[in-house]
Formats: sequence, C-alpha cells, structure tokens
Amino acid sequence: MNSGTTLYEEALALRADVREIVILLENWNTGRQPTRGGGGATPPAGIRPDDGPAGGAGVDDMEQIVNGLKYDTEKAARVASNEYWDGHNWDRDGRNTYLYKTPNGRFFLLHTSRWEGERDHIEPVGLEEAKQYYEELTEHAMAYAEAFGEEPEDA
Repeated sequence: MNSGTTLYEEALALRADVREIVILLENWNTGRQPTRGGGGATPPAGIRPDDGPAGGAGVDDMEQIVNGLKYDTEKAARVASNEYWDGHNWDRDGRNTYLYKTPNGRFFLLHTSRWEGERDHIEPVGLEEAKQYYEELTEHAMAYAEAFGEEPEDA
C-alpha cells in the first residue's frame, strides 16, 4: 500500500483491476463454440491436435507388430477417436483411444497416454469390436458405411 493512499482507495483500484480481468475473460470466451463431440469449445487459434506429443495433444505416428502383423497408423485410416478440444486439452483424463482401419481391412486401436509409467500401444480388434468402439468413440473421421462397408441396421 502506498503511503499516500487510504485502504478504501486501494480497494477501489483493486476492484477496477478485477473488472478489467473479467472483461478480458468474457471477451476471450466470446465465440467459443462447442464441438460436435459435446466437449467444450474450439481451441484458441494456432492450437491443433497434432501440436505436441502423443497422448491427446496429437498422435505421433506409431507402428507395432502384433501376432506377426505390422500395424501402422501412418498407413491406416483413422475411423474414430475420443480426441476433442474441451477448452483445455485434447485428451480424456490423460488418455485417448483411436480406431484405425488398415488398407487390408483390419481394425486396430491406438491407446495413448500422458501418464508416467504407461506406454502408448496398439491393440488389434475384430469387426464386431470395432463397430462397438465406433459407437462409443465420439469423434468420427469416416462414416459408418465407409468404415464397415454397410449401413447400420434400422432400430
């Protein structure tokens, strides 16, 4: 506190500073739209899901051999994921799941994590399990018919 000001004057100055901050935050939030995944707002300009390491801030290319077959995210097509901008980051509790389809028609999951002691890994899945993950993962990179070669059955 300055020696020439009263406590009341200091409180008024602080209140004015707080009002300025509130106005800045309100302006910053203006125009932020929810994503189709239902998860928050669009990221600020310049922030993309491919900025940063694997685990939500962007998927690094990964390949892994499982049961004698090589699965490669760079050669496969992304079908669906749970990656969306929630206003703070791209990952869900430090983890993301991505469903891919290989050029040979096989499906696999890429699990990414930001948690210490957890490693990103690939998990092959069958057709029915891939369909189940497609339903559970909120962000679809391709239509159901494109991914599975058939339209979903009517209820």
